[in-house]
Amino acid sequence: MSVYFDRAVRYLQEQGIKYKTGDNLKLSVTYNTENLPHVCANLFFDKEGKNSFTTRTWDIASFKGKEEAGYAVCNELNGQYRWGKFYLDKDSDVCFQCDAWLDEDTCGEEVLFMVRRIVGIVDGAYPKIARARFA
Repeated sequence: MSVYFDRAVRYLQEQGIKYKTGDNLKLSVTYNTENLPHVCANLFFDKEGKNSFTTRTWDIASFKGKEEAGYAVCNELNGQYRWGKFYLDKDSDVCFQCDAWLDEDTCGEEVLFMVRRIVGIVDGAYPKIARARFA
């Protein structure tokens, strides 16, 4: 196990945040949002116990058959948001990813901050994604 994963889980419990855990140090937090029904931030902690984690949100929107428009909107959003990157996965779905370093003493607060930041970015970016998808 990772001390960072354990501390993040404990902090989320203390804050009353609902979450799910999964295999391989995965933690998922879902929020209802304004522009999407919900955004799920999936956090993957380092298996070797290092002080880093990756957050991924996937299935934001599908650009199957409209990949060129998907790449264009991802590039535009990557120029606008510096906290992470938007990309199309192998199924042509828009995803968002962010990597971060954690401090052992404050990792719970940092994880919750990043979850909320990522949810806000994805929800805020969705109107542009939707316009590009349905254009």
